[in-house]
Amino acid sequence: MSRLDYHHIPKVLDLVAACGAKSVLEAHDGEALYAPLMRAFLPDLKQVDEAAAEEAHVLRKNYDLVICSVPSRAPSHASLDHVRALLERHRSVLLVAPKSDWEKADFAELGPILFVNDPTGIIAYLAETANIKTTRRNLLGRRVRRQSSLTPTVEAFYKTVRRVAQHRMVQGVAERSKSKKRN
Repeated sequence: MSRLDYHHIPKVLDLVAACGAKSVLEAHDGEALYAPLMRAFLPDLKQVDEAAAEEAHVLRKNYDLVICSVPSRAPSHASLDHVRALLERHRSVLLVAPKSDWEKADFAELGPILFVNDPTGIIAYLAETANIKTTRRNLLGRRVRRQSSLTPTVEAFYKTVRRVAQHRMVQGVAERSKSKKRN
C-alpha cells in the first residue's frame, strides 16, 4: 500500500474494532502503518505487534487478526499462497490491496470473506463464517451509532432494535432452560 492511501486508515481501524480481535499483527514490507495507530486509538487491544510480511506465517504466536497489505503489482499465486498460509496459522486476516492491480474475485477463492466498500482499494476480512457475520453486524452497529448523533430517529430505532434483540435472547435462554428441565 502506498503511503498516499491514508483514506484506508479509518476503515481498517473500524474493521479491527468491529471484529473483536484482542491480539493483532501487522505484516508489512517496510514500515508499519496501522500498528502505531491501533496502539493509539484502540485501547481494547491487548497486543499489537508488527513483523516483516515474509515472517508473519512462521511466527510461534497465533494472532486473532493479521493485517496484510498486498503489493501493488500484478496478481500472483505467491501472494495468495502467502495469504492462505496466514489464514491457516491465525484466526483471521485483513487484506488491503489496490483496485488498480487486484479484483475482488482474486480473493474470493480464499474462503468466507467480507469486503468493505472503498473506491480505490480492496479491503477484505477473511475469517470463519460466524466471525464474518458478527463483524458485519458490529460494523453496521458502529455506523448507526456514529451517525445517530446527527439524527435522533436513527438513535431511537437502534435502541428499539437492540431492546428487541435482547428480549429475544432472554426468551431463547428461558426456553432452553425449560426444555432442559423437561428432559
